[in-house]
Amino acid sequence: MTRFVITLAALLLALPAHAQTCYQWLVEGVADGDTLHAGGHKIQLMGFDAAEVRARCDAEAVLARQATVRLQELASEHDVRFCPDGTDRYGRTLTVMLIDGKDVADILIGEGLAREYHGGKREGWCDGD
Repeated sequence: MTRFVITLAALLLALPAHAQTCYQWLVEGVADGDTLHAGGHKIQLMGFDAAEVRARCDAEAVLARQATVRLQELASEHDVRFCPDGTDRYGRTLTVMLIDGKDVADILIGEGLAREYHGGKREGWCDGD
């Protein structure tokens, strides 16, 4: 019995504290680098901010197109899973998106197409913002 309890405790400690239920939803469309439709939900991806399609300057417009195209590529060519975590004030499902098990936030940030973001005031994408 003691061995069972120790083994169970070790397994529970090995689980990440933020473990969530994730779903394999079909991606129905990509709106921009951090917003899409999947599984009948309008989704705001968590953990990063991508430039806005309704850009305030040329540099933001270019980056927004690049991030949107890249998210479309990732969503169409790989195993995609969504781990929802509530909704935002606009009714969008807040979700971590996993591409082949890796957070899409890490991918897009690593490729220079997005910035880390966890709420609050966002930085601008144009000079002087």
